[in-house]
Amino acid sequence: MELLQRDLMKSISKKENDLDKMQDQLEKAEKKTKEVLRGLEAAAEDRALLSRAISKTEEKLAKTKEDLERNTNATTSVTSKCVRIQ
Repeated sequence: MELLQRDLMKSISKKENDLDKMQDQLEKAEKKTKEVLRGLEAAAEDRALLSRAISKTEEKLAKTKEDLERNTNATTSVTSKCVRIQ
């Protein structure tokens, strides 16, 4: 009876040890998963910020092109008038 009891205690102890190891692995996996998710969220935020910055830069570029075109037209008009006067 004592031998059986010792064997059962060893088996229980081994199972508890295995359970502790599995719980540690699970905790590490959960921690790593949370870190990866935080990284993905940060990357998504960065992407959104960059997209907005690109859009604003494209808008500024379009406005600059329009201004340049207006200035070029105005310069051409003034130059034409000067040539006619001479």
